[in-house]
This record gives sequence, C-alpha cells and structure tokens, in this order.
Amino acid sequence: MRVPTNFPVQTADALRKLGIKAAVVPGQFFPERAVKRKDEIAAIRFAQEATERAVESALDLLRESKARGGYLVHKSGRVTSETLKRVVDVALMRDGCVAKHTIISSGDQCVDPHDVGSGPIRPDTSIIFDVFPRHAKTGYFADMSRTVVRGKASSELKELYALVEAGQQYAFDRVKEGCNGHEIHRGIRSSSTTPARRPVPRTARCRASSTARATASVSTSTSRRASAAATSSCRPARSSRWSPASTTRASAACASRTWCW
Repeated sequence: MRVPTNFPVQTADALRKLGIKAAVVPGQFFPERAVKRKDEIAAIRFAQEATERAVESALDLLRESKARGGYLVHKSGRVTSETLKRVVDVALMRDGCVAKHTIISSGDQCVDPHDVGSGPIRPDTSIIFDVFPRHAKTGYFADMSRTVVRGKASSELKELYALVEAGQQYAFDRVKEGCNGHEIHRGIRSSSTTPARRPVPRTARCRASSTARATASVSTSTSRRASAAATSSCRPARSSRWSPASTTRASAACASRTWCW
C-alpha cells in the first residue's frame, strides 16, 4: 500500500499489524494536481472573483463610514470587525461560496497573523482582510488578502508598504517555470533591493513578517492578479485620493498592492 509522507504513524502501525505494508512515496503523492486543467483554473478564478466582490462590498461600507469620537461609524452604529465579516460572508454566499475563519482585524490585532479580529474599527489604523472561501459546488478555494486604512496612513505603515513592495517585485522578476521558490524567498530576505530595516513600533508591524507574505490592493477598480497560477493582470486605482499604505499578507492566488483613503 502506497502512502504519502504525512500519513499518520498510528494508522500505518495498525495496517502493519494486519499484515499490510505501507510504502511511503516521497515527493508529491498526487503529482497531477501540480498543473491545473483549464476547468480547474476557471473554477479557481470564479472563487477568486467572488472573493474580490465580497471584499469590495466591505470596502464600500468603509468608504461610506465616518470618523466620530475615535471610531468609524456607518449609519447609526459603530463599524466592527464583526460587521465587516458579516458583509463579506453574505456576499460570498450569494456566489455559492462558504467562508470559515475569515480574518478582518485592525490596530494591535494585526500583529497576530491568526487573530480573526473583533470589536470596533478605528480610523487611521491598518485594517487587514484575509478571506479564503471555498466554492460549495466545485470545492475549489480562493485566498485573498488586503490591507487598508480608513483615514490617514502613518509613516510606519508607509515604510512597511515600501519594504514589502520591493520584496514582492524581487519575486515577480524571478518567478518562472522551474524556479526555486526557496531561493527566491531567501533572496527577498537578504536582497539589497529592499529598504534598510529600522525598528518599527509593535502596533505598526501588522504581520509584515520576514516571510514577506504580503501585499494587496484596495481600489475602486478591483485587482485581477488571480487564478491557479496568479497570472492575470492588475488594474491600478483610478482616483488620486488613494495613496499607498502598509502591506501585510500575500496569498499565492492574489497579490497586488495596498492603498488607503
């Protein structure tokens, strides 16, 4: 019996007691999954586009919100992480997608990469979206991260933006068929193309980790750097009132830029 390298040891021992040999197969257990068929790419793209529409719905709410007493207020109530997640989840359901553990965090919560976010959203602070739903019919996932600021981005957030953007561009210039991902990752961490690092306040780090898992975009024109191979184009923001802010997380399926307004 052929099993993958991550096959449970306890199960393998149970099989051996029954006289069944478990032969470990090194490398990819289903190599055919590495290259997606056209229908698979279409399914991934649909899930990604549904995710973009859902996030855009939440961004519309943020655009309409106002700063009052140190909080963002929409209509008669404060904007919270829960409010934004509800908007995202409902929009995804309309497109047949189901999201679990959606992350929409802000402020100090952004320091923890797995803090799903809770409570009121304040102006002039980073707001991180990390949405990774699955399409109920096809079973394919999307994964999208965005970082925005409703108000004015701090100099620390802008510095993080420049740092991650440089690292991302370093990767874009080198990613091609047959490349070594580990070497590119290592190059991002040590490349002289990235701005010199200096201590950044804890509240501004916002998950801009050494893994450079970051970048995103918020614009009135939704980005389109999505699909299995992340090969489609990205449209820029169309309004001069948008300015670059911090970037924080990147997904294999979607990477572009971060903006604030």
